[in-house]
Amino acid sequence: MVWLSMLIGWWAAGYGVAGSFRLFFNEEVKPQPWFSAAGGVGFALVTLSSASPAERWTGYILVLYLVTAATIDLSRGLIPNRLNLTAALFFVMCHAISDGGWIEPLLVASGGAAFLLAVALLSRGGMGGGDIKMVAASGVALDWTGMVSGLAVAIISGGLWSILLLLRGKAMKRTPLPFAPHLAIGFFVGFLWGEELVQGYLSYLHLESIL
Repeated sequence: MVWLSMLIGWWAAGYGVAGSFRLFFNEEVKPQPWFSAAGGVGFALVTLSSASPAERWTGYILVLYLVTAATIDLSRGLIPNRLNLTAALFFVMCHAISDGGWIEPLLVASGGAAFLLAVALLSRGGMGGGDIKMVAASGVALDWTGMVSGLAVAIISGGLWSILLLLRGKAMKRTPLPFAPHLAIGFFVGFLWGEELVQGYLSYLHLESIL
C-alpha cells in the first residue's frame, strides 16, 4: 500500500505541476524528478500516518497543492489565486464529506492568514499576498495545532535560509525570496505531527493543561 501510494504521488505531483503551468501560464513544462519525488514521499508519509481514511484524502490533496504552490513560487515568484481557491474548495469538500464540520477549519484559516498579514505589515512587505492566501487555503486542511506548528516551522526554515543566503552573499536584506517552499514544509509537518509538536512545546513550558 505504501509503495503504491508513493508511485501515485510521484505521478500525480509530476503531471499535476506540469498541468498547472499549462493551465495558469499556457506553458509546457516536463515533469521534473524533484517535485515528483516530493509528491511520492509526501503520499507515502500520509499513508503511514495514523490519520483516518478521510484525513488521508485531505493529506494527499494537501501534498499536491503544497508541491505545486512551492514549485510555481520558485519559478515565477507568485502563487496563482485560482490555485489557492481551488485547493481551499477541495479541502472544504473533504470536511463536508467526512465530518460535516467546516466552521473550525475556516476559523483556523482566517487566524493563520491574519497572523501572516500582520507579519507582512510589520515587515513592510516581507510577505506577499500569495503567501497570505496560501496560508488561508492550507488552513482549511489543518487544525489549530497544525497551523501553529506549521507557521513556526515555516518561519524558522525561512529565517535560517535567509541568513544562509546573506552570509554567502547571495541575497541582500531587501531581496525578495520565495516563501511558499517554507510554508509547504511547515504545513506538511503541521498536518502530520502538529499536535505532537505543540504538546511537546507546552510540556516543556509546563502548560500541558492548555490542550
